[in-house]
Amino acid sequence: MSIESVMAILKEGATIGTRIIPDGIWHQNIVYKIENHTVYTSLLESYLENIIMVGSPIIIKLPLEYFEYLYEGTVTEIQPNYPGYVAITIKKAEELVNTRAFPRYDVCLGTDIKSPLNDNIIFSVVSNISLSGMAFVSKETYDYGDVLEIAVYLPNRSIAYAKGKIIRRNLQDTFNSYSMQFVYMDDKNSNLISKYMSTLEKKRLDMQQKYFDSIQKYFL
Repeated sequence: MSIESVMAILKEGATIGTRIIPDGIWHQNIVYKIENHTVYTSLLESYLENIIMVGSPIIIKLPLEYFEYLYEGTVTEIQPNYPGYVAITIKKAEELVNTRAFPRYDVCLGTDIKSPLNDNIIFSVVSNISLSGMAFVSKETYDYGDVLEIAVYLPNRSIAYAKGKIIRRNLQDTFNSYSMQFVYMDDKNSNLISKYMSTLEKKRLDMQQKYFDSIQKYFL
């Protein structure tokens, strides 16, 4: 698909994932305005914490039911005055098939991971989660097919336990990125994750409502 075709799928008011390179964490955001190949989105506090600047490379992710769209671009304007925004000029866009059976949410959660082969417990960071699996980053090196025991620490002080199998990995100098498919999780722990994802969905809808109620008028 052409970049114009993929850009046409991105709509004002859509909730998106954003990642400032080389930051490994996705940040939920919302599209304020689209003008040609430039996307205007909220100036998040987490952007400031990651020292965002004009010229910073950034990726936008739009997950839909059957496809996921990735937009690679560069920050071309930053406006801190209310409603603060970041302008991102898109240079590349692509369409990917979404094969996931359950919705996935970008998060930043602590997790302890243990391999059945030893008693070492390794702290790692969960970057996204669904009822069927999760992605995480770790200093540890795991192989494809490794089955690991996990404890995910949720914001409400609950801990969700499961076992998962490594299905993807990306080894890097600073940390390694993995995707895991859950192979065992009982109903209690599945319900904990489901309730947590419900709170994330409510936050997403509240973000959209705030945009339509009080922010959209600044971009008309």
